[in-house]
Amino acid sequence: MSGPRLSDIPLKAYFSFSFPIYRLREMPALSARPEDWDDRYLLPVTAGMDGVKPFAKVYAGWSPSGMWTAFRVDQKQPPRPRPERFWTGDACEVWIDTRGSRDAHKPTPYCHHFYLMPDGPQGGTPPIGYLRMLRKSAGGQDPDLSKVKVARRTTDSGYAIEAFFPAEILNGYDPHDSPVIGFCYNVCSVSMGRMHLGLSEGFRVWEDPSMWASCRLTE
Repeated sequence: MSGPRLSDIPLKAYFSFSFPIYRLREMPALSARPEDWDDRYLLPVTAGMDGVKPFAKVYAGWSPSGMWTAFRVDQKQPPRPRPERFWTGDACEVWIDTRGSRDAHKPTPYCHHFYLMPDGPQGGTPPIGYLRMLRKSAGGQDPDLSKVKVARRTTDSGYAIEAFFPAEILNGYDPHDSPVIGFCYNVCSVSMGRMHLGLSEGFRVWEDPSMWASCRLTE
């Protein structure tokens, strides 16, 4: 029986991604129109390394009060979220490690996993969810998602979603003393498939912060 071949290893496995996330000088009005963001807040698109044609634009910014992220997903049809199993429907995942634990292969108390969902055809889809990465999150309880501000917009050919994560729910968030964070995203699309920043789900990205990008919170 032949062993694994070099060609079986995904191209992304040879890279460690690092890029700046720029400071937002003013609190943006969340309008679910990320195309109004300045291009300096656009995050790198690495989907082509997986042989995937990019179908989303992803933005991020920071301030001492928290972090913003935005997604514009163009998928040629309205979204179909599935809140009970969000990863099988249309959704955008965001991982944030406020202390940038690049040497940690297991989540720390500073690691957060959120998912954002567009509203579905029947309405009533919750905009945000949280997956606990440790048995007990910091302080013994999950973050208060009611403090996360989310704006959504749905079209016949996709959707846009913006979110502001306040510093008080991001355990360890300290741009002054810890300006390097871990960050990763994944766009799940019923019609288009997956668009990952890093490696795919088969590499346990959801629980290994060493696989996330290293991002400096930059002025």
